[in-house]
Amino acid sequence: MLDCILRLGFYGDEEDIFAREPWTPDSPTIVLTMPESPGLPEDATKLEVSYFIEPFIAQEFLEGWVKTQDNTPTSREQCERLIQYAIHDA
Repeated sequence: MLDCILRLGFYGDEEDIFAREPWTPDSPTIVLTMPESPGLPEDATKLEVSYFIEPFIAQEFLEGWVKTQDNTPTSREQCERLIQYAIHDA
């Protein structure tokens, strides 16, 4: 997941982040486009990942959170905070 979070600004508006639970910075992650029909993309099902968050939401959240910190959080700290946000607030 950590690599995916580092590239948030490069994903398209139609893409979503999927990750294997339990979510950790080291969870296998893939970025996919949701299908028009209900349900997860076929690749998400094959890889046994679940919807995590939309990249633009993740990017906006992290940009706002980082601004409130005295020191710039590491990439791992940002990823861990985003996981908590996705679990409890998204």
